[in-house]
Amino acid sequence: VNNDAILVSKSLGGRAGFTSIQDAIDGTNSQNGASGAGQGDTIFVEPASYSESVSIDINNLTLEGPNAGIDGNSSGRGDEATITGGVFVDGNPSDVVIDGLAIERTVGEAEGVVQIGSTSNPGANNPVIKNNVITATSNASENLGTILIEHIDGEIRIQDNLLTQTGDDRVRGLVQAVQLENTTIVVNGNTIKTDFGVMPSGLDTPSPEYTITDNEFVENDLGVSLADNYNGEVEISGNTFEDGRVQIRHLTGATTDITIESNTFTQTANGDVVAFVSDRRGGDGNTVGLDRDAIEANNNFSPGSTQVGPIDFDGKDLFDIAPS
Repeated sequence: VNNDAILVSKSLGGRAGFTSIQDAIDGTNSQNGASGAGQGDTIFVEPASYSESVSIDINNLTLEGPNAGIDGNSSGRGDEATITGGVFVDGNPSDVVIDGLAIERTVGEAEGVVQIGSTSNPGANNPVIKNNVITATSNASENLGTILIEHIDGEIRIQDNLLTQTGDDRVRGLVQAVQLENTTIVVNGNTIKTDFGVMPSGLDTPSPEYTITDNEFVENDLGVSLADNYNGEVEISGNTFEDGRVQIRHLTGATTDITIESNTFTQTANGDVVAFVSDRRGGDGNTVGLDRDAIEANNNFSPGSTQVGPIDFDGKDLFDIAPS
């Protein structure tokens, strides 16, 4: 525990602090002489359930839970500090860090459990989201996720989190929306158990650069899907894809500036994998697609792989690297 941190606890027991995270950020309802957060401060949140939404607009603020520094999927995590209404970073603060919490929210269309900006508010510069358990309960069928990114500048780092879901509707692990020019999105070391994993799109030009490395994708309908309007640079390397129906999908018109190497694609005995890698082209077959020979040579496939295609898919040619 950082002894200089601003304390949030449901059981202060005479200590200086706050019983609400938002109060600690806003400097309201302090107890026992506590001061609210300012630039460069750390707020430490003790284990408990916090039934609130948290909004952060302070530069260089660290929101730290009891499992800071411990991977979101680690068995070594202790009791959680759980925020039940989501976390919102907006107002354009720089260098916000969210570390070691459990964050939940029931999300509808165009909503995230952790949300960086909105269509009407600037988001953040260089935020870091790490070592959290982020759970979305679905309340709509489209464009909702554990993390929603809008209006950021610089780099956003999403690292060592567990992204998961409840509910019957489809949830995305990472939803990328608008206002992301000149942005790098780093997705590293996460465990992603949502229906859809990471889905780069190109609503802005140029599209953000993606680095998707050393993650574990588990039983996703789609692991990584490059939208047909995505025109950025993307690296997909060092990841493990397990039993996802389509583990990487490249749509017609999506960027060809893509690196796919050193990944492990698996289908277990209970798996229902359609394609390790799916490459969709125009109906004439001439649209430039992926170098499937190089992908087979530079990645690991279990139980093995075979190339299939062309398959007529809604008037377009589909080429798959499928389980053998």
